Amino acid sequence: ACHEDGYEGVTDDHVFEDEFLNEDPEPKFQSSEQRLMNYLVRNYDNSVRPVYDSTQAVDIQLGLTLTQILDLDEKNQVLTTNVWLEAEWFDQRLNWSVSDFGGISSIRIPCQKLWLPDIVLYNSVDDYTSGYMPTLAMVYNNSRVFWGPVIRFRSSCKIDITFFPFDTQVCKLKMGSWAYTGLQASKVYTSESQFYNFLEY
Repeated sequence: ACHEDGYEGVTDDHVFEDEFLNEDPEPKFQSSEQRLMNYLVRNYDNSVRPVYDSTQAVDIQLGLTLTQILDLDEKNQVLTTNVWLEAEWFDQRLNWSVSDFGGISSIRIPCQKLWLPDIVLYNSVDDYTSGYMPTLAMVYNNSRVFWGPVIRFRSSCKIDITFFPFDTQVCKLKMGSWAYTGLQASKVYTSESQFYNFLEY
């Protein structure tokens, strides 16, 4: 005969034992870093801005370094570059007491798990709005987040070759937020003195 639990010909004791054996065992050991990672990302929603007060803007400090010019297509007026974007902000949901996690004061978290500023290249010639490769973000115990992805851009650039080969071309990378207004995410760009790699090209 079938029991209410759906097992046929087994006692309740065996049913309990089978259910117990099927449970996922608790990990015998977790490092301080693993405990901290679980603590930070559990119930974290990366689609929500990292502020408790919805009227408060997220202040984002941005820097950009040109690392390589890959191609300048005069015919199609397209510039292809590799750039290093530096972004820093505070995420009020990401903080912890160092003493509770083995003295760890910073941790690297996959950027896909975190809220990120939606900084995009407005004058991109490609059919996507951002080309960030998956990277790790550095998170500090005081809520500071640093994210430094390397990005390949293909941007439009108006090229004038009237005075070739003595011509000078000026190509601009126009970047900004795709969805957020200035009241939701304000951006502060680093001074020109920190863009020496960018300006030398």
